Amino acid sequence: MIKNIAYLTGLLLISLACSSKSETIDNPDPIVDPPTPTDSIPSGYMFNYAPGSILYGDNNYVQFKVGDSNTQIIITAGHGGSLRPSTIPDRTQGETVQDLNTMDLAYRMADSIKNRIGARPHIIVNNLHRIKLDPNRDTTEIFLTHPSARVAYDQYHEYIYIARKMITERKGKGLLLDVHGHAHEIDRTELGYLNVKSQLNGTDAHLENYANRSSIYNLFQNSDYTFAQLIRGDKSFGTLMVEEGLAAVPSKTDPKPNDDAYFTGGYTSLAHGSRDSGTISAIQLEFPRPSVRNTETTRANAASKLANVVKQYLIEHYNY
Repeated sequence: MIKNIAYLTGLLLISLACSSKSETIDNPDPIVDPPTPTDSIPSGYMFNYAPGSILYGDNNYVQFKVGDSNTQIIITAGHGGSLRPSTIPDRTQGETVQDLNTMDLAYRMADSIKNRIGARPHIIVNNLHRIKLDPNRDTTEIFLTHPSARVAYDQYHEYIYIARKMITERKGKGLLLDVHGHAHEIDRTELGYLNVKSQLNGTDAHLENYANRSSIYNLFQNSDYTFAQLIRGDKSFGTLMVEEGLAAVPSKTDPKPNDDAYFTGGYTSLAHGSRDSGTISAIQLEFPRPSVRNTETTRANAASKLANVVKQYLIEHYNY
């Protein structure tokens, strides 16, 4: 059972087929409908979640560091864990490569965001190595090998759901940033909105037809910007990154992945973003190693710049 909370059975009923194979393999184009969480959290649950509290799932396989009560940001890191318990057999199907240093980067981002805007994000991480569990895939593709892995999977997504609920009830809407790492040739961050290459490679007019396929659909519905502007315009997340010296696609200067390797976004963005419901939009951040993840210095510099990006993004799109 999750410590300090009642376990919410049946929280995430899974029926989609999408994956995020960070470090090596692109996502497949088809993305089908995800489920919607059906269980509600008991009234008064927020009293168990004091800002700064660190909550753990069974065996400390997943971890939730509760953010400040006024935060609108959730940061997740599902592929950066290093625990390899012998009780859980290794996965023999699917991607098993760890997204190196992404957990450290996630925590550095949270610290920098707190320093920049005065509100610490919620942080949910998976401490298991990816060879034991991949929580960024639906249950038909995660290749679970042990009941403990399934419990960790459910608890990881349950924590995200609780963070979403807290933000929705307190602030109305928010933003989830799902931290990953890629090993593609181009040293740039790939921003995944669930929009596939064929959509992003088209004209702005073509891209407008796919707003309802995006993990930031709620943001678009309440914005004065066109969908193409939100994806690669002056105030898009990617363009704000480029202005901070962090190369990114899609952005104003690098609007399309074209034929290059590119991650569209995975299960976390699909299940917890706003494509189908809710007011929490999501962006998958696939960071390169050389300029962002490789050393403590690059991670610290990137985290500081990303905090500036998040602040400007909140000002522009969340009435911060």
